[in-house]
Amino acid sequence: MLNCCRGRWFAATGVAGNRLNSRFAFAALFVAAFFTAALALSGCGGATPGEWLARGDSYPIITEQMYPADETVALMKIAPGARVGDRGTILGIIHGWPFPHSDAQGDFGEGLFTYRTDFVVTSVAPTLSANGSQIAMPMTAQGVRKIYFDPARTPVSFDSPASFTAGTPVIADAVTISFAFDQTASTVEITGQIRQASVREFSYKGESITPPEMPEESSAMSGYYSAALGGYAFK
Repeated sequence: MLNCCRGRWFAATGVAGNRLNSRFAFAALFVAAFFTAALALSGCGGATPGEWLARGDSYPIITEQMYPADETVALMKIAPGARVGDRGTILGIIHGWPFPHSDAQGDFGEGLFTYRTDFVVTSVAPTLSANGSQIAMPMTAQGVRKIYFDPARTPVSFDSPASFTAGTPVIADAVTISFAFDQTASTVEITGQIRQASVREFSYKGESITPPEMPEESSAMSGYYSAALGGYAFK
């Protein structure tokens, strides 16, 4: 079965399109197998389920992963009143594999990958804070995103930043980020250019895997300030 996450970002959202940003908090597998009325109908490749079984083959199963739309998949932290040279971070969940991968057991790779982006502000723009005073917020930044592989599938929590880097870094990307905050800095739109810088071979289920070369890509996501999380949350 060929698996890859959907959507891609500094976080993870799919393979670039499919290299990183999907949605998850629970993963559900929906399986459809037609063995009654379908016995009289033509199946995959022109064969009925009975004919597949007679040949000793497995009849194709349809699977799909579903994620709740309100799940927070990334969290950005940057101090208000930003200045050029200030630093920020983005922590993110990657649903599935960050690149196309075939797994004989149909393992979607859920929980195996996370990412962390560290960036430095390169320009700022004035905006209004909640109390009406003017503050500076980032306008552009440059940084590095590292994608981590964790075969132990350590549970992650935005309350525990270290949980996002529990694995081994297997991909490093150079990122150029543009920010568009609203007047009160309560919401933000982020766009970015992502360029693969390096990869590292890793082992999973006895197989040595080298992440493939990925083309430069653009991606975007929008978020809002969450007082509970202490940063900008992205769904």
